[in-house]
Amino acid sequence: MDGFDVAMVEEAGYRVAFKAAAGDGTGRLWPVTHVFRDISQEELLEFERKLPRTELRRNKLITKGSAMKAKLDLWAKLIKKVEGYVYKGRDLVELSDWKAKVPPQHRVQAIDSMYEMIVPDEEEEDLAPFGEPSEDGSSGDTHETGAPE
Repeated sequence: MDGFDVAMVEEAGYRVAFKAAAGDGTGRLWPVTHVFRDISQEELLEFERKLPRTELRRNKLITKGSAMKAKLDLWAKLIKKVEGYVYKGRDLVELSDWKAKVPPQHRVQAIDSMYEMIVPDEEEEDLAPFGEPSEDGSSGDTHETGAPE
């Protein structure tokens, strides 16, 4: 994601830094950071199961799950602290309910950025363009059907 800096930090898990709108209507941006603990394989799989998926049932497409809810739940589970947020002149993490005061769109952006770092993009697989030979020399525009020639 443009403008996002994601790094794995040994003692913290992941740090996601980006510039967020000031929220005062001026359009000013300020740097914020979300610090997450490391995510386990089980937590990652649980998160991915909660993401929306479309199924065909009785000739109707049905979408199950909510991306927003899955991302907000994962953020709440993994977040250790945030930096750069101020509420009524105080550092946000000084407040007992600081997690609820982080804008939901910032939580989602932070999870999206972290997820991009830990899960490779399936679209970037090494596929030969249509009509060009792949590494094994076969053409990218043919496929086996099992039918005799």
